Amino acid sequence: MENIKKYLSINKIGKYWSIIFVGMIFAFFGLYILLNENNVIIPMHDNLDIYIDVYKVLKDNNLFFKHNVIAPFLGGIDRDFLPSELKIYSLCYALFRPYVAYHLAYLFRILLSIIGFIFCNKYIVKGKNINLAILIGFIYALLPYYPHQAIGFASLPLLFAVCYSSFVKLDLKKIIVLLCSGFAFDFVFHGIFICGYILFFFIVLSIINKRIHFNSLITLIIIIISFLIEEYRLFGLLLLKKIPLHRIEQVGTYSKSIKNLYMSFNEVFRFGHYHSGDIHYLIIYLIVIFAVAYILVDIVVRNNKNFIDVVKKIFTNPLIITLLFILFNCFIYALDSNFYFKQIVSALFKSLRGFQFARTLWFNPLLWYFALFYILSKILQFDLNGIDNIKNASIFLFSIYLVTRLFIYPNSYNEIQCNLFKNQNNLTFCEYYSESLFNKIKKDINYNKNDKCLCLGMHPSIAIYNGFYCLDGYFNIMPLSIKHNFRKIIAPSLDAEGSKYKKYFDDWGNRVYTFCDDVGYAPVKIIDETPVELRINSIEFKNAGGKYIVSRVPIKNTEYLKLNFVKKYSDETSPYNIYLYEN
Repeated sequence: MENIKKYLSINKIGKYWSIIFVGMIFAFFGLYILLNENNVIIPMHDNLDIYIDVYKVLKDNNLFFKHNVIAPFLGGIDRDFLPSELKIYSLCYALFRPYVAYHLAYLFRILLSIIGFIFCNKYIVKGKNINLAILIGFIYALLPYYPHQAIGFASLPLLFAVCYSSFVKLDLKKIIVLLCSGFAFDFVFHGIFICGYILFFFIVLSIINKRIHFNSLITLIIIIISFLIEEYRLFGLLLLKKIPLHRIEQVGTYSKSIKNLYMSFNEVFRFGHYHSGDIHYLIIYLIVIFAVAYILVDIVVRNNKNFIDVVKKIFTNPLIITLLFILFNCFIYALDSNFYFKQIVSALFKSLRGFQFARTLWFNPLLWYFALFYILSKILQFDLNGIDNIKNASIFLFSIYLVTRLFIYPNSYNEIQCNLFKNQNNLTFCEYYSESLFNKIKKDINYNKNDKCLCLGMHPSIAIYNGFYCLDGYFNIMPLSIKHNFRKIIAPSLDAEGSKYKKYFDDWGNRVYTFCDDVGYAPVKIIDETPVELRINSIEFKNAGGKYIVSRVPIKNTEYLKLNFVKKYSDETSPYNIYLYEN
């Protein structure tokens, strides 16, 4: 009897070995994060330099849920321009301190991804091996995606599975999931494309069925309602306040060449994009290509005398459809950098001038890993005369390979890679924000929270995080007037002959920084502290309420700018030397 119980116990463990595998990896990194806070490196670019500082200030000033108020950013900005408090990612920061919130969001990202692939396994692939769904979901969650949209990215498999099954049959549980979907996504980054894809399927299914496909239409309506609720601030700005956004002035680098169109398409098809790194090249890429080639040959051979059947089976095969959407997203990405395409869009839809159609590419990680999941699921369904251990072992080894790739992938968004291969110039989370140093500065000058400042040689997010009211900052959406007013302050720098930041600011403008050609803003431990000439309009700076300049380098033309040097600050917990100037 004991032997039977022992056998059943081992068999049960073997059946869910993926949970143990994922749990061990998760436990190791979880302990590392919890017990090693002072040494954890978190990717900076498009992460620590944007919105984490905003979340902290919103929480510290009780502005998360406020309406009709001006928030202390960019010299004063309507709260509605900042992230919605109803998003899962935002709520993490509303409830916990930033370090904890960041990693709690990472946990949600992993759980949502795994649940999503389990649902894909149930509703779409109809596979019998849940271990594969858990493994692919875990690996997909760890991909180096744009951090602030990672929860939305991780929720795509779940939404995909629920939408797919809703097209067949809608019930209350699915409706609830669809109504909650907006709280995981940002409408501008994911939501508008999600609605576009569902609209496409509604049209296709209605044509095929020769009647209105109500299930897909209702699914679309529910998701739109969800986004209207979650993004009520954004829609209020666009539909009610109608404030011109700085994005209408954005001008990208566009090409008129057909060759560049092809090269751009080919590059992202093979390697993906750094904002949506999927690490599909070379293994996953080849697996999918060979599998599709095999299916095409098989369909043609089996139906060589019936052209219509061949076409039907090709365009109803899940793997082929997935690859077609991958190709479509790559094409839109390439097209979005084409001069003639942007000119047509600007002429027909002026409000879409700064819109990035290229973000369709952000769906490709899901498509590549769903394709991989689909192929491996079909392989596992082949009968190998009962030798299931061979199949499980193969999948296990392949999963180890995929996880290993995450450790060595050279991408700045990969948190695993940042901590594994530390560079002496990398900053930890604590070093980047250096709270002790900035608290010392505020205490020394008896800082008034309404005193506005500029940052030089550093990201404004550092000062903002520590409670300074900055005129500069990094924001994806802001009023056009703020960009224009700030440009008056930095005009002497931008308009100088040979300025390397003029086009960057005028044609893009998300980074409203105190640009100086003689010093960058990269957050590293060691920088050249040679005195620099700061070119700003001191009158415009004063008119904007500017009082302090927080700098990592000495300013040599203080007399011309009528600045008073306050003091050089340092702290043993921080790698920074801060030179403070008062207007």
